[in-house]
Amino acid sequence: MDLSFLTPESEESIRVYAQLINESYELEEAGFWKPNHQRITIDELRSLVSKGEIIIATDNCQIVGGCRINVLDSTRGEMCMLCVRDDYRGKGLMSQLINFMENTFREKKLTTSCIEILKPTTWTHPKKEQFISYYESNGYVSTGIADFLDYYPDAKESLATPVEFYLMEKDLTKETFPKKTDVITTYQLNAGLLEKLFLGKITAIIIKNFSNSLVCKQLSEKLSIQESIEKYMYIISNGETEKKLFLGVSRLGIPFSSTFRKDSSSKEVLKYKSMVKPSLARIRSFASPYLSPIDKLRVVMDEEWPSGANLGVFDGMKMNSGIVRYTEADAELSKKAHVDSLIPEFAFKEQFAANIYLEVPDSDGELIVWSKHKRATPEEVHDSKFNDYLWGLDENEAIRIRPEQGDLVLFPTQLPHATNTFKSGKRISLQTFFAIDKNNKIQLWC
Repeated sequence: MDLSFLTPESEESIRVYAQLINESYELEEAGFWKPNHQRITIDELRSLVSKGEIIIATDNCQIVGGCRINVLDSTRGEMCMLCVRDDYRGKGLMSQLINFMENTFREKKLTTSCIEILKPTTWTHPKKEQFISYYESNGYVSTGIADFLDYYPDAKESLATPVEFYLMEKDLTKETFPKKTDVITTYQLNAGLLEKLFLGKITAIIIKNFSNSLVCKQLSEKLSIQESIEKYMYIISNGETEKKLFLGVSRLGIPFSSTFRKDSSSKEVLKYKSMVKPSLARIRSFASPYLSPIDKLRVVMDEEWPSGANLGVFDGMKMNSGIVRYTEADAELSKKAHVDSLIPEFAFKEQFAANIYLEVPDSDGELIVWSKHKRATPEEVHDSKFNDYLWGLDENEAIRIRPEQGDLVLFPTQLPHATNTFKSGKRISLQTFFAIDKNNKIQLWC
């Protein structure tokens, strides 16, 4: 994608970009305005273009995003009207636009980048809260609230709800790289959050109440009485020999990791293949008449991520997604830090886990993640010396995530992680791995 300043002679581009701005803000400011409100007219945009304030992003000669750069005074610049075409969200374009604007401010010897986020005063708009979190993760801090009508009193008749400006600034002399936020907690998964997870700007995403309590309780009750629950063995290999360890977590379903380094005709591979469809059908049957939480996750990812999401394919066959993890009280070894292996056949650079918690203990049982640790390489994952090192990590240097029933938690599995023990109750979750393939599509498997 190319970023450049829009020029006055590009009349057709001005028309197309004005339409993109209005369509974007119709979605991002839904409920703010009365019908037929426009964020900007073609004449207004033409005036800003003539002042050299409009940047556009193009891909194959098509405008896919853009923003306005407004120099406020000798030290401050303002980012305005940042928008990205819907099918280009989640591809890093927003980050490119922000970096372009900040570098332009630096070239102009400005020291502060400012932004005003319009938000309702009496209710919460999910997209605006996501924008605030996004800018915070990029080094912006809140500087206060301003009355929108103090700036634009003539807009009062067009408003459908009271609004205000949430003001943010970034010191361009101190921070040139995005600030990392460990965990974002919200109620809806979207492409922007996934993008930040993939780019390493955040450690984990928590989606509250992703699966409602009725589904969780029904699944938990049916899964708890299954006789085929068995110990989940963690494999450590030096390339010649393998060592299997039980870390305190049992599972229902055949994990794809059981096929690693096995021939396609081996009993392990054949067993995995034979269990894919029955495993998917079992979870759907147990969740019926409700939608299976793991199917919901795949649908949401497919709808939100621009390039879509689907089940991974191994040896010409769809893979499973949604293995059941079952942990009882006092599973002491579950506190051992570990990392999860990458699939050699897929050549993914990174791998992530999604856990949907169906039942949780009343206390303790947190997910522990060493967020400041470097992500493990494929060579380190099963190396016995590396695992000895992981087991010596200090828990005080990790973050703790305390999931509640129905929560969805996503995080990179190449970061060392573990689960805290608990004294009573049990923890039951549905888990799947996911990653981005070479076509920027999300693949899910377990």
